[in-house]
Amino acid sequence: MTDVFQLLEEFSGNTCIVTDAGREMSYAQLLEVSGKIAQQLKTGSMAFCFCGNQVGSVAGYLSFLHAHVPVLLLDANKNKDLVDDLLAIYHPRFVWIPSEKAEGLDGAKCIYEAEDYSLLQYEVPDIETHPELALMLTTSGSTGSPKLVRLNNLLSNARSIVEYLEIDQSERPITSLPMYYSYGLSVINSHLISGATLLMTNNTILQREFWKFAAEQGASSIS
Repeated sequence: MTDVFQLLEEFSGNTCIVTDAGREMSYAQLLEVSGKIAQQLKTGSMAFCFCGNQVGSVAGYLSFLHAHVPVLLLDANKNKDLVDDLLAIYHPRFVWIPSEKAEGLDGAKCIYEAEDYSLLQYEVPDIETHPELALMLTTSGSTGSPKLVRLNNLLSNARSIVEYLEIDQSERPITSLPMYYSYGLSVINSHLISGATLLMTNNTILQREFWKFAAEQGASSIS
């Protein structure tokens, strides 16, 4: 598996993320944060990453890829009962979650905090995972009986998108889709490996704030 950090180091001086709260982060800064998270992780386990379109989500996602810890991306606003069901079924060792929601999870120890996120650790047995398994997403119909899919060849997929759409460092896509959704994640992956600038917001296209942010930051695409 190609190390995602090596791919992104080429763009260290570029602006990686601009948020609708006015936060700007370079690729170098994002890699620094992600590297510190990755130092807390160990293989022989899996992780849950609760996502919003924000810096902490991207940093955690990259850290799990870098540490070769298979990660399931989930909606940060997912119903607690469904979260408890997923925890009981899959027994992750690590959970990366917005700090404001961390206290709602029982039996976990907080071992690290960054970017308004907390890394929780559960005491669970080591598990054997396929060496090429990196990412899992829930299917669109997952409710009381969760089903997961694994996405193959993340890098190849991202590179194909880059080539087809001719994405380069000048692009400024806005996150009009959630990161835990395959299409939304593909936008993030393809633009990250191109050194582009992600405009991150949790507002939707139906909200005035979304369009104000897009105009102010010169969004180049909406997916």
